[in-house]
Amino acid sequence: MSKYSKIVTLIVGGCLITAIGFTLFNHTNAEEESQRYQQHVEYMEDGADPTLGVTEFADGDYSVDESFETHLPIVVIDLEGNEIPDAYTYDHDEERFVLEDGVDPYVTGSISIINSDDHDNTLGDDAETVSKMRIKYRGNSSLDYAKHQYKIELVDEDGNSKDEDILGMGEESDWILNISMLDQTLLRNYMAYNICGQFMDYVPDVQYCEVVIKNGDSYEYEGVYLMMESVKQGNDRVDIKDSKDNSSITSYLVRRDRYDEEDIMLETYATMNDLSYGWLALRYPNGDDATDSIIDYVTDDISKIEKVIYSDDEETFMSYGEYIDEDSFVDYFLINEFLTNYDAGNNSTYYYKDQGGKLYIGPIWDYDNDLDNMGGYLLDPEIISFEGNAWFDKLIQSEDFDKKLISRYKELRETYFSDEYFCDYADDVLAFLGNAQKRDWSRWSDEYTSYEFSLIEDSDGVVIDRNYDDYNSYFQRMKDVFVEHASYIYPNLQELLEECRYKDAYRINYGLGLGFVLVLLIAIVVARRKAAR
Repeated sequence: MSKYSKIVTLIVGGCLITAIGFTLFNHTNAEEESQRYQQHVEYMEDGADPTLGVTEFADGDYSVDESFETHLPIVVIDLEGNEIPDAYTYDHDEERFVLEDGVDPYVTGSISIINSDDHDNTLGDDAETVSKMRIKYRGNSSLDYAKHQYKIELVDEDGNSKDEDILGMGEESDWILNISMLDQTLLRNYMAYNICGQFMDYVPDVQYCEVVIKNGDSYEYEGVYLMMESVKQGNDRVDIKDSKDNSSITSYLVRRDRYDEEDIMLETYATMNDLSYGWLALRYPNGDDATDSIIDYVTDDISKIEKVIYSDDEETFMSYGEYIDEDSFVDYFLINEFLTNYDAGNNSTYYYKDQGGKLYIGPIWDYDNDLDNMGGYLLDPEIISFEGNAWFDKLIQSEDFDKKLISRYKELRETYFSDEYFCDYADDVLAFLGNAQKRDWSRWSDEYTSYEFSLIEDSDGVVIDRNYDDYNSYFQRMKDVFVEHASYIYPNLQELLEECRYKDAYRINYGLGLGFVLVLLIAIVVARRKAAR
């Protein structure tokens, strides 16, 4: 080998090593595990005893006294003689619940949270948090369930919003007591948020608790709930920059869902042209900060992105990576396909954008229907369905996007979404709930088992009955569905790749690619000069 050839080889090799190192460095940073607090892990390491307290109640009598004991935090709701109104009626034409005219869905009351350091809590213990509040029923279809979900706004004595750090999840005034009677396992939301929160940004923090309703001097057991963050902008929520009055651009947070007259609905390009499902609502900035100019800016900004995504011109469409954070969309696709959460992408779907940055999809939200938990719909585990949802129906036409789906799928299947990890996680959370799960089922088992899943034939013509009389059957089916469906995802992703529309292969990061070519050309020139001396 000549001296010239050796020099070129060394320089080119150095460039390749630099490029590979650059890629690995970014991959490593992207894959750093978050330090997410996971209640079931932390409590068990602290010595919490899931066997505390009773396991069942006498028929029809769910009253408890100050001796009521549990290893979970106790949330005491005192409506102070008020009654939360049924403020929403179902609109059959729009297929959603609508707030009745002139009705305030909130009432005032107080909330107390008992949470001792040794995780041995009784109603007679002192509360670590006490606050006035405004409270209403929350949800859509869940508004009709006997076991209600609640939205809570903490307030001071004058009725003004007040931030409190609830169970170490950060200071905020807005909180949710979430549980769905659709999920007889009590696990779906907790597991989805905590597993996905280890590799996706701003996933809401959640912690199990047991709720007790105070009526005068008496208490009634309400059941196991998740105390959790709502999705909103803030230091301890979606941490994007504050909106500025004098700025021509702003950070923003939007939500895709059904039309809601209580929100600021955006008339974006895709919505107005019936290109995508549902409506986008502006969640931040909100209130008086959502000026007409800000609403116009956010509408125009999202419309610009939609015009790219829904363009039939290949060059225009393939520029989508300049406007959206592709990795967040890849993760969002896979998270919801793994968990068969096909309502996401169309409903309960958030997007956020920091000032001057790209648009991200997330945080994730609402997983009570996942893993074949839709009453009138039977999952076919051998197919994937998320590619049909808003925006994703177009993104999967990109060879780049499909390749990233496949690559990311392989990574997740080796870690958070392996069969072993998921099933062990479910077992650990159930063991952690312990007697609290038994108490909740003693309180609500008749409701849980009266919910009727439709009898539907599977692809082989076998009628599947998903109705059970016991907790363990619902729990085992949840795990079985995950394991079966996960095994079919890879070949289906391969089909997406083979069938995608835009196959101009190996599009690269042009900035990095051009830089590499320039470095290579300079290296060759330098090498030639040295060889000529």
